[in-house]
Amino acid sequence: WIFTTASYKSLGENDWYFFTSRERKYTNESRPDRQAGNGYWKATVGDKMIYDNHVIVGQED
Repeated sequence: WIFTTASYKSLGENDWYFFTSRERKYTNESRPDRQAGNGYWKATVGDKMIYDNHVIVGQED
C-alpha cells in the first residue's frame, strides 16, 4: 500500500490510524509475526487502547 500526505491532507487530521490484522509467528504463541515484505517492523511504544465514546475500538502499538 502506498499512502501520500496529499491524498489525506483535505481531511485536516494530524493523526492517522491504520487498522490491520496481526498474524502470529507461531500458532501456539502470542508473539506477532513481524515480517513485512523484504523487511520487518518493530514495536516502538507499548500497547495503547483506542476508544470511541468509552468503547475500545482498536489498539495502537
